[in-house]
Amino acid sequence: MMMLTKSPKTLLSTLSLALLVVLAGAAAACDVPAAEGEGEGEGENVGPTCTEPAVVDCEDEVFVALTMDLNANAPGLIESTPADGVFDVDVDATAGGFQGTAGWVYGRFTDDGLLKVDISDIDSLGSMDWDIAFRRFVIRVNSGYGGPSCVTAARTAADTDFDALAAVPADLRFNTEEFMSDPDGCTVIADGSGLGSPGVVLQNWWTYPGCVATTNNVYVLSLKDGRRLKLVVTQYYGGDGAQDACNDLFEVAGEGARIKLRYAFFE
Repeated sequence: MMMLTKSPKTLLSTLSLALLVVLAGAAAACDVPAAEGEGEGEGENVGPTCTEPAVVDCEDEVFVALTMDLNANAPGLIESTPADGVFDVDVDATAGGFQGTAGWVYGRFTDDGLLKVDISDIDSLGSMDWDIAFRRFVIRVNSGYGGPSCVTAARTAADTDFDALAAVPADLRFNTEEFMSDPDGCTVIADGSGLGSPGVVLQNWWTYPGCVATTNNVYVLSLKDGRRLKLVVTQYYGGDGAQDACNDLFEVAGEGARIKLRYAFFE
């Protein structure tokens, strides 16, 4: 028979100390600074930093909700052009065309542009190597149900001018990807467009008056190391005048998922 060599009080103190050590280790892996402020959604107004991947809940349901591909890495390219500290980026997010089955295109923000990360959809749910991913009109960041990192995003006020935005607004609330219900339910939360797409944090870069129209909403992203950048999506349809045809006339006049965006780091 096992004999107790410590009193219950001593055992409780030992367990409490062990718990504190575990919690301290968790805080070191993913440090979320406390902050105050009001804004859109729930989250902190200072983005978290993290060094270790978190577990993505509802992985099977997430795979289905995001129309991921089991077979191969997406072939779409990412090309960045620098100009005075701002990067103009072209992303081939066509995924095999309308109702195509190809997967997501993954990117990492750097001082040399948005670089493509050649990774499969299934591996993306365990990798912190990417920051943002594209498939057709859905753009997700690497956090929450979207991935194991802690990239967060916040939408700035309406009519924010991308070029004039020189600092992170104090009242922003940064959000992780929460497009699924609680881990017990694992049901996709739609974006409200009627297209059945998941409600990602960047969903309001577009609206749908019968085509994918750009809103020019400006977002601030906080990366896993706490570095922040501003971003705006300027095009969904490729071809001269194609995006204007949608925005102004609600007409489709070009190839979809030929995304253009701009981003710049805050100093």
